[in-house]
Amino acid sequence: MTARGGGVEPTDAAERLMKLTAFQAKRYRCLLDADVGIGDLNLFIGANASGKSTILDALRFLSEAMLERDFKGPMFSRGGMIHLAWKGADAVRVELAAQVADGDSTFEWQVRLLRREYEFDVEERVFQTHAGMPRYQLLEAVGGRGWWWSGERGENVPLSQSPTSCALSGCVVSGARSSAVRRPLGLLRSQSLPAAPRLEWR
Repeated sequence: MTARGGGVEPTDAAERLMKLTAFQAKRYRCLLDADVGIGDLNLFIGANASGKSTILDALRFLSEAMLERDFKGPMFSRGGMIHLAWKGADAVRVELAAQVADGDSTFEWQVRLLRREYEFDVEERVFQTHAGMPRYQLLEAVGGRGWWWSGERGENVPLSQSPTSCALSGCVVSGARSSAVRRPLGLLRSQSLPAAPRLEWR
């Protein structure tokens, strides 16, 4: 499978400068280890069952989790962890990551889903990289507990929620609306995100 591209323009005027620039999926359905660049025009070429539509489904999975503020609905609508995870090994974990460019800054949202019998836990981390500056962590949550960085307060704010909740969405609801941690939300929560890339099938 070949993917080509270079940013997906969000439709929200307030976030119009933001672009989804890259996406990674590990052990998600048929994607063992995929690293996809996203551009203004995207072309996916590959044989049947090579993962073209799975890339869009993985993006849709993240979008649904943001909108519902929980990964449980998107997970079980796809048959649970056993059906979501890559079939080449035990269904123990799935890893997803999305990079969003915002001017001179880049935000990275990392999600790891860990199987726990018939349930699962979620680990989330958000990082920001600014031109000429080292990468800075804005959020961390493991099994529902963690923290998010508040620029207004100048400190880490504790976060406590259910093990399957979406911490990135939850911290914004809890009061991070003007914090740097909110910046990726205008794009990542968009219901139109999975349909944004223009695709040509061959």
